[in-house]
Amino acid sequence: MRGLAQHLLALLLFLSCFVGPSLRAASTASATTCTAKLDWSCFDSTVAIVGRSARNQVISFCSGVAVDPVTIVTAGHCIESLASKEIAEIQIYAEAVVRYDLQPAAVADRMALHLDRLYNRETSFFHRDRGMLKLTSPLPPLAFPKIDRPTARTIANGARLQRIGFGQRRTESGPSIGRMENRRTWVQSTVHTVLSETLVTEDHHAYPGDSGGPLFLFLPGEGLFFVGVHSTLDVRSGLVYSPRIL
Repeated sequence: MRGLAQHLLALLLFLSCFVGPSLRAASTASATTCTAKLDWSCFDSTVAIVGRSARNQVISFCSGVAVDPVTIVTAGHCIESLASKEIAEIQIYAEAVVRYDLQPAAVADRMALHLDRLYNRETSFFHRDRGMLKLTSPLPPLAFPKIDRPTARTIANGARLQRIGFGQRRTESGPSIGRMENRRTWVQSTVHTVLSETLVTEDHHAYPGDSGGPLFLFLPGEGLFFVGVHSTLDVRSGLVYSPRIL
């Protein structure tokens, strides 16, 4: 399968394992909004990924982002969890709040789970903690994030990124105040350190279930660019480690 554009070397190492140039074409062609300012609609492509047992119990929960109608990118350790023999069905929820009384937006095939080729939990956990899954039916039309950007631009220390996750949080207002729920949450993270394969950000707002959620770079006039995947929070330092997409 042909790789993506050669100048996106880090992305090539990851996505070319699974997809060809059509992914890049679909993503960049769809990302035509959110160039002037950001609002919640800019993140409609972010999803919750739920792995259920044969008894309908939730065994695995992660966040992710759809980069085309049938492809979702998430963390590698989420893919490992979804590959468990205990998982009977993988469900995708695209609403702002995950409600299990509603039908999922899509389901994924357990045979269509893919890890970064160089991912190893013991030796490369942060740097290669990336994965991908394919859906059995397409999601509705969404503004998919761009997965390339001008090569002259770099992400420097101090840059502000937008992170989206569906980790379980306690509601702070409304009739359900105090109740725990998995809802789409938008957090601004500051880049602490830029490594060749990893973005280290200052982020004290990560919760269980945020793993696999996307990090975006917003360039006014150009749009929203998918640059990383939430991997692991160091609770002592408040630093989040996220493998880079670009």
